Amino acid sequence: MMNRTILILTMATLLVQCGDGGNATGHGTEVIDIPINEDGELDEDNIAVLTFEETVLEIGKISQGEVITHDFEFTNTGSAPLLIAMVDGSCGCTIPKSWPKGKIQPGEGGVIEVEFDSDGLTGKQVVSIIISANTFPAATQLVLNTEIVVPDNMK
Repeated sequence: MMNRTILILTMATLLVQCGDGGNATGHGTEVIDIPINEDGELDEDNIAVLTFEETVLEIGKISQGEVITHDFEFTNTGSAPLLIAMVDGSCGCTIPKSWPKGKIQPGEGGVIEVEFDSDGLTGKQVVSIIISANTFPAATQLVLNTEIVVPDNMK
């Protein structure tokens, strides 16, 4: 009887936690719903479009160990609300710090804050941030280019 009660409580807890559609950001399947017209083609008149002021950041030369923070500003230039499902860095040195979690209406914008930590890296580095959203295509890439030099006192 005790094991059955524990099993029921565990299942109830999982159901409550998964009530958001199983997505950690709180967005359900609406994020991946790409509108299709009657002909089975992409309905370009009813889709969110993620437009950035810049998609490539040229950082230039920096000293090993420097931490660079940058805000990538964007606007939803589409005709449907934009939902950002996830923002991921290509490596552990590039971390998305913050981004809007709710619906971004057409014409509205936001900022994706990114941090790049050059600790332990040398030479030319090209790292990226991937934004997954209800856009077509569903992924947008931002790129950071830099060259990391080791200061003489660290050699």
